[in-house]
Amino acid sequence: MYKKSTQGSSLELIPFRPQDYSLLIDWINSEELNYLWGGPCYQFPLDFEQIAAHCQDVDTHAYILKNNHVSIGFIELIKMTKHHFRIARVFIHPNHRGLRFGHRMLEMVCQRAKQQHNAKHLTLRVFSKNKAALACYYSLGFKPFSSHLNVRQYKDQIWDLIEMELML
Repeated sequence: MYKKSTQGSSLELIPFRPQDYSLLIDWINSEELNYLWGGPCYQFPLDFEQIAAHCQDVDTHAYILKNNHVSIGFIELIKMTKHHFRIARVFIHPNHRGLRFGHRMLEMVCQRAKQQHNAKHLTLRVFSKNKAALACYYSLGFKPFSSHLNVRQYKDQIWDLIEMELML
């Protein structure tokens, strides 16, 4: 377990376990949010079976962010190659947004990737419409390396996808 205390908060990034699945089911409460957060990986509504099947992949490391023992975020670290990992499905509960918890959670997962998994290269994908996430990733030093225009369709909307990377 990795802990980081900052300004009255006691943050910890702990492994996501089956008893935590209901958190995601409650948090991801609309079809659009499901697609924005999970892309085509999950069908809405989320359920235990989908989450369990996804988390069985040995290369997927999912975590919950807790602040003072309250679950407030979710993040995945996926092994792509020996030294390349992808950050995916980043989520901070709406009641805790705007307080830099997403930034802190990403710092923690980057440190974990480097220290525990010997990662040298991190990548992520983000929809261009997700301005808050983009700003957070830029602030951590992630740089765009590829853009994919009109690659995802949600109802009558076409979304662009940006791939970003960080060398550790």
